[in-house]
Amino acid sequence: MKHLSTIGLTVASFLSIAIALAGESTALDPKTPVVPSAAQSRLMLSGWLEAGITGNFASPNDRQNFGRLFDDRSNEPLLNQFVVTAERMLDPKASDRFDWGFKAQFLYGSDARYLHSAGLLDLTTNDAVQPDIPEVWLLAHFPITGTATGLDLKVGKFGTCIGAEMSDPHLNPFYSHSYIYNFGAPFNATGVLATLHANTWLDTYVGLTRGVNVTSDDPNDSVSFYGGVGINCCDGRVCCVAMTHAGPENAHDNHDYRYLSAITLTWRQPTSSLPSPT
Repeated sequence: MKHLSTIGLTVASFLSIAIALAGESTALDPKTPVVPSAAQSRLMLSGWLEAGITGNFASPNDRQNFGRLFDDRSNEPLLNQFVVTAERMLDPKASDRFDWGFKAQFLYGSDARYLHSAGLLDLTTNDAVQPDIPEVWLLAHFPITGTATGLDLKVGKFGTCIGAEMSDPHLNPFYSHSYIYNFGAPFNATGVLATLHANTWLDTYVGLTRGVNVTSDDPNDSVSFYGGVGINCCDGRVCCVAMTHAGPENAHDNHDYRYLSAITLTWRQPTSSLPSPT
């Protein structure tokens, strides 16, 4: 009962600041992809700062909020994320020709302890604030006749899209995270992911990864499957994404598979201030 009351009395507040380091942002909604105008460069440098404190009226002696990862320290201010990102976005008008892009992201903060992937910046420190590289990937777009906008091929380390929450705080409604995000979803993957834009309402995702939160140090040296489907309708206001990650995750065991799956339904209320999804 003490643990339950601790969770029930845990409240959170946060400060999240987005810093545009190169040009004026064109996205009014953080979930809306940034589409550069003709006068803007597709090469962008951006970043954000997130800090917060989680109040716990139970005041546990070990300062740990039971059942929490990212907001794990009770009554203690934390620098969650200081992030700098360099990226080159795909040209939204290049659906009928080859195009390429990339993303490289550096993170320093308390979230790095849990977003960390095995084999990259492996540290022996127990410091609350650590560095990490959440994403570093190349993206190539190939036009394919008979599809809506062709095929996107991503290679490198990238964030997974399993569940409704992401490591990027701009994409989450709350400062704290759900239990399933803390313990039931992979934060990142290293491998290759192909996204086929089959038509205007259907996307399919197929990829191979090194495993759950693994970059190079895979304890079983086996690949895992990562993929699913995305369906959207109502001019992009309603979207349903079903994703799964399946593969052996136990050390020195290539037979027992672990399956992490989620179906996420998103509905966005039409707002006159938002740009049209088309």
